[in-house]
Amino acid sequence: MSDDTVKSIIRALQDVPPKRLKSVLKYVSRQQIGTSDGRFRFGGFYAPDDPCDEVEKAEARRKIAPYQTVTVGGVTVTELLDTAIHSKESAKRCVIGDARDIITSPKFQVSSSCSSVSFVELTPGELGFKRCPSMDMVMTKEFCARWSQAKLDSCAIDLCEPEDAIQLLIQYRGAPKGAVALFSMPSQVDPHGFKCIFRVSGRDESLIILDTVCCHPKRTFGLDDYLVFRLVQR
Repeated sequence: MSDDTVKSIIRALQDVPPKRLKSVLKYVSRQQIGTSDGRFRFGGFYAPDDPCDEVEKAEARRKIAPYQTVTVGGVTVTELLDTAIHSKESAKRCVIGDARDIITSPKFQVSSSCSSVSFVELTPGELGFKRCPSMDMVMTKEFCARWSQAKLDSCAIDLCEPEDAIQLLIQYRGAPKGAVALFSMPSQVDPHGFKCIFRVSGRDESLIILDTVCCHPKRTFGLDDYLVFRLVQR
């Protein structure tokens, strides 16, 4: 690392508010370092604001309503896929590509007991990010807990379980026209050895598809991407 780069880092950190310094340093430690126009950049982006750093005094904690509630667990993977294919809903359900390979692999786990799970869709913009966050900034239990503590009243968001994606595909009420939802969940490994997450999309009013999206830690979410979280009461 050159002396100019070190000086640029020091100048940039001097402009960081004290309350944000810890989160910025943590973010920097995970990113590739570069400079542009004499200003310090993190992996091609300025470090995004961490919406959990502080809560405005005038901002009251809020409650959020689930957009879907489904039953998970209590069935085998074979039964799940068969149910998805022969769904009696108005829109046909389809599991394609690497998603099918992941779900049918011996490592894929389904809960042995039934339970009711609610989901909420939030965008990074709604989560409070001003710049596109990387996947590893959002898809952690730590982030979910901190954001819920700061922003929500009597409820919390949490990461989805892998089986949630196919259950939501099967039990989704209606047909999302052109909608795309990415699951905030522990990453899965596809047959090619790449980490990925599940995505549910409505190609038209008659078809809902479950597939995968490559899950590189430094890949960023768009501010208007829809992310699916579990919604739990506390």
